[in-house]
Amino acid sequence: KSFTHRTMSTTIKKLFGAGLLLLLNLSTSAQDMDVSSGGPFTPENLISNIFLGDGVEVLDISFAGNDQSVGFFNQAQDELGINRGIVMSTGFASSDSGTGVDQVGDDFSNSNMGTNISDPDLLAITGGVEVNDMVRYTITFIPISDTLRFNYIFGSEEYPDYACSNFNDVFGFFISGPGINGPFSNNAANIALLPGTNLPVAINNLNSGQVGSEGTLTNCTPPDGSLNYAQFYNDNDNSNNQPVFNGFSDVFTAEAIVQPCSTYTIKLVIADVSDSAFDSGVFLEAKSF
Repeated sequence: KSFTHRTMSTTIKKLFGAGLLLLLNLSTSAQDMDVSSGGPFTPENLISNIFLGDGVEVLDISFAGNDQSVGFFNQAQDELGINRGIVMSTGFASSDSGTGVDQVGDDFSNSNMGTNISDPDLLAITGGVEVNDMVRYTITFIPISDTLRFNYIFGSEEYPDYACSNFNDVFGFFISGPGINGPFSNNAANIALLPGTNLPVAINNLNSGQVGSEGTLTNCTPPDGSLNYAQFYNDNDNSNNQPVFNGFSDVFTAEAIVQPCSTYTIKLVIADVSDSAFDSGVFLEAKSF
């Protein structure tokens, strides 16, 4: 991140700039994305009251991670293309306790949340590279129709410098149950995939199409990664726009074919890879599950 600021050369320019900025803030503040974390939003009721839509009966919700890493976001249509929902971050969700996802691209979300948990399915995606600051939801549910889907966005501070590096922050939506035959725990399949591919959404698959200054081409060469999906990437580095992440994806849809009235489990999980620095997050659209 760049924290340098140019200084106006005259007092008149300073006053004019300050006045203009104030007017801009007054005219746009109502549209700023707002993020709330903590009471009354518990990790569990964020799922049951905000994320879940019609057509599913939920049997159980469990959460692992730091409670301050999840929150409710609202008024984000202009910033994200999704108006409201829940966010899972490897840092702070809200800026009440630290630099949250509601800050702008010129800010820096870089928090160690102190969680010491792991997940075998994320490790399968990372090739065994350790994960940190993990946040995980596990939801057991019964669908009443034959297709499960929901909308989401992935963002990260690892962009753009650490694209194609070992700091390949990842997440996954792992679904298991009747008719699902995937390579993960309990025959689960990961449905957090780049559109039209079997590639997981991760820094080294979804990026600007250029190797970062701290990366190497090898890490973005198939099967380890790709530079071919820049059309889904939005650059937010050093900007005055929310969210805090340097880059983020378009709105994607996770989808699975299911058997109506059968029991399924989905695991929503995100983590930093290799270290606890440079946070990443995933935004889940309200009522889209």
